[in-house]
Amino acid sequence: MRTDNKIFYALLIILLTFNSFLWPFNYARACRQSEQTSENISIPLLGNLKLDLQEETIIDSSRENKEYDVHFIRDMVPDSEGNIAVLTYEHIYKFNDEGRLLGSLKMAFGQGPGEFQNRPSRMYRGSQDNLYISDGYKLIVFDKELKFTKNINRVLLPGSGVCADNDGFLYTIESDYSEPQIKRVLSISDGEGRLVKNIFSYHDPGIAKGRGVKLYTSHEYAPRIYYCLDSDNHLIYGYSLEYKLYRCDNAGNLLSTFSIDRKPQTISAKEKNEIKNLSRRTRISGSVKRPDTEFPPHRPFFKGILGDEKGRIYVFRMKSILDKTQEETVDIFSRDGRYLYQTKLPCFPKSIRNGIIYFIEEDNSNKDKDPIFKIKKLTIKNYASIKY
Repeated sequence: MRTDNKIFYALLIILLTFNSFLWPFNYARACRQSEQTSENISIPLLGNLKLDLQEETIIDSSRENKEYDVHFIRDMVPDSEGNIAVLTYEHIYKFNDEGRLLGSLKMAFGQGPGEFQNRPSRMYRGSQDNLYISDGYKLIVFDKELKFTKNINRVLLPGSGVCADNDGFLYTIESDYSEPQIKRVLSISDGEGRLVKNIFSYHDPGIAKGRGVKLYTSHEYAPRIYYCLDSDNHLIYGYSLEYKLYRCDNAGNLLSTFSIDRKPQTISAKEKNEIKNLSRRTRISGSVKRPDTEFPPHRPFFKGILGDEKGRIYVFRMKSILDKTQEETVDIFSRDGRYLYQTKLPCFPKSIRNGIIYFIEEDNSNKDKDPIFKIKKLTIKNYASIKY
């Protein structure tokens, strides 16, 4: 063998040996980097996204129909096949995406299996298109055919969301009264409602005290936790007073974080007065009292989070309460946390999936009549071209 070949192979062996020695360290460094916060930027990588939208009304409560009565729509949830479940004052209906009735269930009230103790106002979709409906005292689960499955004993915060992943784990927000300052807690529980882990907690300034009574006075700028599931069955959540999102598994292990560099917006005196004027008066011991309103140090950064089947995350920015338009500003992230786009939507949707945006429209313009509810869908005609 030539001398120069011997030298070449000797150097190659040394290089391979050195790399094999460093491999555990390089692998550990790569893992650490994957768990770190993504680059904190303020401008979307792909700029502003113009959505080509086509609107269609599926359900209209003003239309007379002998098959069903959707006089008052409280919530709606689309399933994986494009059908929609609709929650009204007394019924749960199932329609196809053209508004044809597929099935219905009249709610029973009581404390037995499948019975409601309060009229529910929120409904959520879980694995296998099961429906999770909270009456405040428990979750009642129905399958995709609206057949009762089980009760889950979880006392939930009114209006809080429920996420149910593909493994049956539940993500909910509840109240913690163990400390002087009442806290809201995002937690994981198993399919029977047994606590697995508390993930995140915060003090809710919507809690005031009057004559020894704790009063819950929610308002637009009260900080909250928002969350959704991504396409990998992981939880995405964020606390609205910081523009930072967290991804974790159903054991509560943090997988990654990502954020945007956004300047906090001061809450103006006009905004505070508007919120105070909208606050509901509460009757205590025969007298009417408006609870004191507590404000956070700045306007929350966002007011909702949604995910789609491609793993994209849609973060809906908080706008001024003085802004009465319906338009929403949305930041879109990729599944690995890159800030891809900023876009505008003409509504706050219930769901974004498979190129369809579903939302509920409520018309209160005629004060002498009941409001008109409509369930609409927006087809995103350029959905296939949106990067992920």
